[in-house]
Amino acid sequence: NGEPSNRILGLTSKHVASSDTTTLYEFDGTNPQHILVCGDRRLDCAITEIDVAVNAGLRAAARLAKELAELESKAKMGAQNSSARRRTQNALDNQNEDNVILQELFDEVKADWRDTDGRRFGVVDWAPEISVSVDDLHYTRDIATFVVDEAKLKNFESNIVDLGAFRSILYFHLAY
Repeated sequence: NGEPSNRILGLTSKHVASSDTTTLYEFDGTNPQHILVCGDRRLDCAITEIDVAVNAGLRAAARLAKELAELESKAKMGAQNSSARRRTQNALDNQNEDNVILQELFDEVKADWRDTDGRRFGVVDWAPEISVSVDDLHYTRDIATFVVDEAKLKNFESNIVDLGAFRSILYFHLAY
């Protein structure tokens, strides 16, 4: 209505917000459409990707442990290379720390993200049908707005959004 609002709106594509792309959607409080962080297909892919990363991390740790054992064995026979041993030990320690974090992420995602309620980021507010005849230039209109669930945000400042509760899964997507 043009009055100031505390609502935080997100913008996405109609085809993301709704499986029915041929009709106008306006907010319906009795049957709202939710915007999820990661759809089921993407979540399954993420779980697989995290699992692959966990296994790769474990293999890397095993390789580093073997290298370290070989360096320590050579040191006992008189070969001095304390720098290589120290670097390998540091790399192994870092890899083990990364593996713990990655395993925790894997466990969290498998346990907590299967339920879509926990992945709800907002509710579709408005989503007109997709159209290829919006104007004389025939641009495609594929747009939707959604009201962000403020409880899912730690804070909101200007155009920066801290996703708070979704940090772990988003960290994974950005980092791996």
